[in-house]
Amino acid sequence: RRARADNLLALAQPLLSRPGNDFRTELLSRRVMVALSAFAKSPYQLPWGTDMEEMMMRYGWSTTWSQVDRPVQALEQPSVVGHQRSPAYRFWPVPSDQSRTTYIWDLKPERPRSRYAPAYADQMAIIADYQTARFPRGDSTAIVAAMATDRDSFLAVGPVDLALAIVTRSGVTTTVRRDSSVPAPLMAMVLGEPRVVSLEANPTGRNIFRIGRQDFAPVDPVRTLIVSDPLLFQPGLDLPETLSGAARTALSSLRVFRSRPVGVYWEVQSEADTVAAAVTVEPLRRGLLSRIGERLSLVNRVTSLTLQWREGQRRSGTFGRAFELDMSRLPTGRYRLRLTAAAGGVTGGAERILELDP
Repeated sequence: RRARADNLLALAQPLLSRPGNDFRTELLSRRVMVALSAFAKSPYQLPWGTDMEEMMMRYGWSTTWSQVDRPVQALEQPSVVGHQRSPAYRFWPVPSDQSRTTYIWDLKPERPRSRYAPAYADQMAIIADYQTARFPRGDSTAIVAAMATDRDSFLAVGPVDLALAIVTRSGVTTTVRRDSSVPAPLMAMVLGEPRVVSLEANPTGRNIFRIGRQDFAPVDPVRTLIVSDPLLFQPGLDLPETLSGAARTALSSLRVFRSRPVGVYWEVQSEADTVAAAVTVEPLRRGLLSRIGERLSLVNRVTSLTLQWREGQRRSGTFGRAFELDMSRLPTGRYRLRLTAAAGGVTGGAERILELDP
């Protein structure tokens, strides 16, 4: 239980780019306040019980109180209302729908089961559009992250401090920073396998934060074929041959457009002489009415885009390739970009969800 609790508390840290874990400190502080409140007089004129203890552990203690005004003098005690710090958010991760081993973050769910209001933040929100990609390199991993600061009204008014924090499975955190005035993605090389990648943006001099956090499933270390994440980039006259070349024009969003092609860079680790590769762009599963309409030819059937080829392997065991996708003939909607590689009887793959706009 302690190992699981430590793992969840590390994932719930509001800003991974800052030292320490103020979320854990907050929970310990609430435990102290619970112990003190059990021997103190309650402003609500109620005896202390396990229900009030659980409420305090979930939502914190009141910092201010208000009293309900009564039109006439009454014999009963005044009605007191306590107010916790705000704005407050839920930082606990929840298991994702696709995999029970990975987590997602929703800071403002409809009915949060717990909340925490960091004293240093006037506003926090999830980054809507960003891109991160992992590239295993033996015992190390390269991380590329990019986001668009001009699509958020709070981030578009001035310089923004950007930070990329990577937490490996051994618990080591690596952080790289830069200013938004530098038109380049954030890149880092970490020793080991990353567990969580957190892209964090903060307008300079303001207590406003944007967070884009991704939790990764573990990579099987004994696999003889490993496929990296696909990195989307803006293609130029020549396709890049290296990760650094593709990262220079990496897209800051997973939203692509039919009017212009998109570049995809990926890497494969294998000791085989040749590798069979394939890329598929397929629409996400539609609703029941859409599928019935396709069957009855009432709506156009959305087809998939598939490419296959064979690659010669380099001596290093790792090779990267870039290709260009023209999706101008596909209708708008959500698609799954799936990369597949096979060598020596072993198959590996990676995928990315895209939003195709006009």
